Amino acid sequence: MSPYGLASRLCSSSRRAPSLERTIAQSLVVWSPKAQALFRRLSPELWEATEGNPVALTRQLSSEEISALVADKSFMKELDEVYADFRAYMDEPVDSVRPSIAYFSME
Repeated sequence: MSPYGLASRLCSSSRRAPSLERTIAQSLVVWSPKAQALFRRLSPELWEATEGNPVALTRQLSSEEISALVADKSFMKELDEVYADFRAYMDEPVDSVRPSIAYFSME
């Protein structure tokens, strides 16, 4: 199973699995309140128990919970919106006039 749990489990059920997997992989959850709300919505109890770790949270969801998420149109719409925000941020052209700064963390 992929380390991203939910994304790999959604693959057979939804075309949106890559969106969720990229959202997790790019650490969008760390800096996006909308992404945090999306994952908190999966299970508020697990969100707290895993200290906001989307990988740990999604690994603990049952098949029934996954099926319910895929069928939940409002959840899937929210996933699409979070991923669209992420793509807009990532697709922003580089400004060659303005210097860029990279931040690396060993966490």
